[in-house]
Amino acid sequence: KNAIKRGADRHIRTGSMAKNVKSGKPYINDSGAAVGKVSITGKDKSGMSNASKALWTEYGTKNQSAQPFVRPAIHSSQSAINAAMRKIYESKMK
Repeated sequence: KNAIKRGADRHIRTGSMAKNVKSGKPYINDSGAAVGKVSITGKDKSGMSNASKALWTEYGTKNQSAQPFVRPAIHSSQSAINAAMRKIYESKMK
């Protein structure tokens, strides 16, 4: 969540998108994989969906080049996520 929020902060016009990065409680899905959820909620002061703005920023439009911030945040956080999961796993196995 924090890495995505920092990435969203680089694309501030109103600040609404970065302020509305929310995380949900992690859970185990049907196939046994741990899943975490981070979403971008709400609307800016003009009524535009922050999720739509994030999507357009991440992948670009025909008039705007892509400026990914979600995917790099996930990749940069991968080792910290794996370490946290390993620590929990090892504590449960003792």
